[in-house]
Amino acid sequence: MIMRTAAWVPAVLLAVAPGQALGADGSAPAFAGPESEPGGADQGREGNPRPAAQERPRGRDLPRLSRLTRVELGFDVGMQSLVAREGPAEYSPGFAWVGSARIPISSWMGLRFLVRHSNHPVEVERGGLAAPSEVAALGAMAFDQPPIEAWLMAARLEPTWVLAPRLRLWLGLGAGWLRILAPPTEGTLPGCTPWMVADTEVSCRLATGSRTGLGTELDATLGATVELVPRWLALNVSTGLGAVLAQSGTLYASQQAIAAGSLHRLTGFPSVGASSTFLVGLGLML
Repeated sequence: MIMRTAAWVPAVLLAVAPGQALGADGSAPAFAGPESEPGGADQGREGNPRPAAQERPRGRDLPRLSRLTRVELGFDVGMQSLVAREGPAEYSPGFAWVGSARIPISSWMGLRFLVRHSNHPVEVERGGLAAPSEVAALGAMAFDQPPIEAWLMAARLEPTWVLAPRLRLWLGLGAGWLRILAPPTEGTLPGCTPWMVADTEVSCRLATGSRTGLGTELDATLGATVELVPRWLALNVSTGLGAVLAQSGTLYASQQAIAAGSLHRLTGFPSVGASSTFLVGLGLML
């Protein structure tokens, strides 16, 4: 009897999990898993409800970081016109370029700093630069004046209207310092023939020194900006009008010149009354 009992005891012990007691009838107790804990599956060991499992956010559900524009660097080209006040010369429209940096102050306001350069051919009337006392000697002279250069350094406030996510209109109100450079004026005395004096030729060619004009320009500009690549690259189109005030310098004053051994006096160039520009360019948003 004892030998038979010893034969089936190891089998029973292998069938029962370690640490579990046999039932009264010798059978192994049922396995008590997590679902059989008191309080149900949704409660913890102390009876508190378990937090529901949260899904990990997918990449497309994460909030996107918006790129802020700190500054917009622009380069524009186009045409500029300088309107001369009444005088013996006129300034023709010429090619212009503008380099600028625009800083957004808010969604509806920007501050732009710019440098503008333009070249303007000059048309001078025959004898137009001759002073009243020089009409007899220089009244028939054809003056040759190379194109003048105009430089402007300005700052401009730009109220902005956003019409669409990639389109905005702006109005620029600015002021700047204008500097005009005029190369020497040349001409030949009519009816003059060069001659020699002590092995030195006396020229009939008249030439003045370079001239400079200064002034203050107040301007108003209307422009539109279209973002070609959102938050990176934009197309700018603008047109503006300006008034030039407080002008001074040798460009507008009379000047002396020597020709054929004689001293002659020339009048100054007319001052600039207004300016107008039309520009097209690209802006890089950084």
